[in-house]
Amino acid sequence: MTTHRRQSLSVALSDIETGSVDAITRIAVNRSWWTMLPNEMQTTYRKRCDELGVTLVVDDRLSPHFVEMSGGLDGPPLSSEQPI
Repeated sequence: MTTHRRQSLSVALSDIETGSVDAITRIAVNRSWWTMLPNEMQTTYRKRCDELGVTLVVDDRLSPHFVEMSGGLDGPPLSSEQPI
């Protein structure tokens, strides 16, 4: 499984949309950060992920200072990851 870090979910999605990274199947964000977002912003991020075929998950152990993108589903998700 290939993993990349980006400073924000917006940057990660932009990189996928522009083709800067490829074969990304999952993006993990910090749970606290996600729950603090307004519902409209959560909906927008979910739609962008759906359009790209990317699964968006939250992870309590992940720092709120970055997001992790991973490609390939060779292994199971971390036990701390939860679907959004």
